[in-house]
Amino acid sequence: MNEGRQVGVSATSEPEISGISLGLSRFIRIFSRAGTAAALYSGMRADTAPLPDEPLPEVDTRRRWVRVTEERADGLVAFEFSVGWPELVVELLLPAPAFAEFCQANRVQFLPR
Repeated sequence: MNEGRQVGVSATSEPEISGISLGLSRFIRIFSRAGTAAALYSGMRADTAPLPDEPLPEVDTRRRWVRVTEERADGLVAFEFSVGWPELVVELLLPAPAFAEFCQANRVQFLPR
């Protein structure tokens, strides 16, 4: 189908597929200036992120935490979920019965509000 075609974004040009400019599409132009493409376009280099001086602590992915942030009137529970490190969270929203099942299935430890 599209074998051999590669999409590329360089810091100095519009996105292109195998030498064909995609500058005609306003949608591609908009999305090519977001995320990694935008960072590279602005001159940021991918290899310049500083590394920590000390090693990161080991991660035990069997340890999981939940912090309930809100119990809504519509029956949904808003909460933060962590795996390995309690400081690194994702925010989730589930109906109360699904939340209870989620917590049981993941064997979570509850953190204070």
